[in-house]
Amino acid sequence: EYVIWRSLCHAPSVQELLANLLDFLDPGYRNGLPINSNYQLSRLIELLRKQRCLLILDNVESILYKGDFPFDQSPHGDRTASHYTFRVGSCPYGYEGYGELFKQVGEASHQSCLVLTSREIPKEIAILQGESRPVRSLQLTGLGLEAKELLKTKGLSNSEDELKALVERYEGNPLALMIAAETIKEVFNNSIVDFNLYHPIVFGEICELLSQQFYRLSHLEKEVMYWLAINRIPVSIKILITEILSLSSKQTLTETLGCLKRRSLIKVSNSSDGVFFTLQPLVMEYMTT
Repeated sequence: EYVIWRSLCHAPSVQELLANLLDFLDPGYRNGLPINSNYQLSRLIELLRKQRCLLILDNVESILYKGDFPFDQSPHGDRTASHYTFRVGSCPYGYEGYGELFKQVGEASHQSCLVLTSREIPKEIAILQGESRPVRSLQLTGLGLEAKELLKTKGLSNSEDELKALVERYEGNPLALMIAAETIKEVFNNSIVDFNLYHPIVFGEICELLSQQFYRLSHLEKEVMYWLAINRIPVSIKILITEILSLSSKQTLTETLGCLKRRSLIKVSNSSDGVFFTLQPLVMEYMTT
């Protein structure tokens, strides 16, 4: 049995990744033969059938499209902004092999498990996933009451109500809470009350993380984000399409909203008056500060 973790943070090619995995699982697989990615992938699937492996690929968003134009884009074909606007979850030119990797591992019968962590769902996973299917996706939400215990491990011995207020301010986001706890200790002498009164909710590393996510957006996604930030309250598609002049059709708007939802940047709610959209609270603070 094997547990293997690999980061895609620096966007290695699929050939590099497969070679690295096979060198670990089957050191003699080359045997002087010419190697290509199709053979590498077939061999990996074969090994996943023969032995139990937990394979974790971290930072998968690094090999997906970002912005209006992808990195290493194809020298051929349409390069208009609209052509790239709705490619959330797709692999850019030169990285298509990752899509085939996700597809084959998701469809093949084997006794192993592939776990992907990503800010966006790869399109192959979106197609294959289902409640009663072997491919599932789980959107991580904030911690509940256990987040208070996390804060206590950082040395915050405040009242339960103060800890609860801090957890609610950051919606239980563990990384944001850890960053905030450090500032509360260093600058506010463990006073959560003063921190909540005098310190912005988005700062330092939290701001950097949100900036990284914002950088990945297309110009239309950014425009919708700006309008949602201006409105601050949940708004309907009808209002958005009236206010955002550059969105020429309802289809363009709904596709853009779908992209933002898959990036976990907006919240969708239903009411008797229809479907409404707004920014996630931390994102709202980032957009308005």
